[in-house]
Amino acid sequence: QGESWDFGLDWAASDTLNLASTWFDNDFRDLVDFDAETFRNVNRNSVQTSGIELQADWRPLSLLSLRSQATYTDIDVRNEDTVLTGRPQWTASMVALWQITEDWDTALDYRYSGQQWAASRHTGASVTEELDHYHRLDWVLRWQLAQAWQLQLSVDNVLDENYETAVGFSAPRREVRVGVTFSND
Repeated sequence: QGESWDFGLDWAASDTLNLASTWFDNDFRDLVDFDAETFRNVNRNSVQTSGIELQADWRPLSLLSLRSQATYTDIDVRNEDTVLTGRPQWTASMVALWQITEDWDTALDYRYSGQQWAASRHTGASVTEELDHYHRLDWVLRWQLAQAWQLQLSVDNVLDENYETAVGFSAPRREVRVGVTFSND
C-alpha cells in the first residue's frame, strides 16, 4: 500500500536538445523486503523515498546523439534500524550513438552507480556491508555486412573497473566479445 506523487517538466530547448526533470515522493506501508539476517521476506512498516530524475537528449549532428540521465533517491525506513539493500542513492548514465556510415555504427555506454548496501550469506554468516560506487564504460562497433548479416565487436568494462555488485563477488573485468547475427526477416 502506498501513496506517490511526481511532478515533471519537459523542455524542448531547441530542435536538437530536450531537457526533462521529475521530482518524486513515495510513502509505502508494509513494503516487502528481504531480511538477510533471518533469510526471509519481511514487511517494512513505513518506507519513504523521494528524489529527482534529470534527463538530457542532444542530437548535435544528424548522425550523432547523446542521452544522459541522473537520479538521486533518498530512502528512509522509518522507525526501524535497517537499510534497504541494492538501492544506490545516486545513479547516472550517458549513451553516445554515432552512425558512422550507412553500414557502420558505434555506441559508448557510461554508467555510474553510487554506494549501496548489500547483504550476503556466501560465507554461511549473514554479512551486510556498503559496496563502493563504480564507473563502467562499455563500447560496441557494429557493421551491417549484408542485409541479413551483422558483425559486432564489443568491449565491456573498457576501463577495467574493479567493483562489486554483490558482497564478495567481483563484477567481470574488461571483456572483449565478437558476435555475428543473421536475421532472416
